[in-house]
Amino acid sequence: MNARIANFRVAVAATATTVIPCLTRNPVRHARRNRSTYDGGFVSRYAGRIFNWIPACARMTARCCAAAATAVTVALLLSPVTAHADCERMWKVGALLANAAGAEVTLHTERRERVTIPARWLRALNIVHEKIDAASGVATTLYFCAAREPNAFAWHGGGKNVALTAGMYRLLGDDWHAYATLLGHENTHLVKQHGKHRQKREVGLSLGKTALELLLAKKGGGIIELTALGIAALGASYSRDEEREADRGGMVYADCAGFSPDGALRLHEKLDSAGNFLSSHPSSRQRITALRKAITAQRRDRRCD
Repeated sequence: MNARIANFRVAVAATATTVIPCLTRNPVRHARRNRSTYDGGFVSRYAGRIFNWIPACARMTARCCAAAATAVTVALLLSPVTAHADCERMWKVGALLANAAGAEVTLHTERRERVTIPARWLRALNIVHEKIDAASGVATTLYFCAAREPNAFAWHGGGKNVALTAGMYRLLGDDWHAYATLLGHENTHLVKQHGKHRQKREVGLSLGKTALELLLAKKGGGIIELTALGIAALGASYSRDEEREADRGGMVYADCAGFSPDGALRLHEKLDSAGNFLSSHPSSRQRITALRKAITAQRRDRRCD
């Protein structure tokens, strides 16, 4: 199933289960319990009711919107469909090799684009994948995605899965040492369960953000915006730590599988030259500096843990 369609269905279901019960509350009855005393005649009495109904309806609308936003966030983060949104269609590398009849493999995307890959490249990539799996002690299924952006990612869903994009193939070419550190990086995310920890963390941060917004609603929009920025910064700091850990783990797995750890440096140098890193991650220059120190320590200690 297309990841976007599945996540849309989850979002609709979550919204319905939270907003409908919220809307069943009667704001008029709630306003009557808190109405002001207007005894100055017919006009004054009904004007007072209207002035009480308006804030009651506004409060109910705000609560419904907050409940819906929280429910959608939680539902999407806990959704079993965790493949990358840019990869609307992916292919198992093993299946591509089994069906390869010539020197090249041609793939047709849902956007009617054609991607041609050398069969020898797929065979070499599969060998690298098997060696990294053996070094990390994780059995993963390798996918190829036709997205143009150079990227790779890992996720749980019917087992452990790793995918890399056509953009990464164009960026790295035949640098198998760089591919080894890249696949080792993604396997480290799986071994350390970074994805599950991030989901739990983001759910907690989202709920905290919603609660603080409701509590600070009377203080003005500036405080709410500062609160949101602070929570986003907290989430990003955890992400940076996970990426640094995955960088080191990928380098170690590559070294223990018989590849050069210097492939990690070339990988990040090429990513840095392509300008491809997320704002929530440390820049490639920062990561290269940390990797140089880790490579020196790995060559000295030769650890495969």
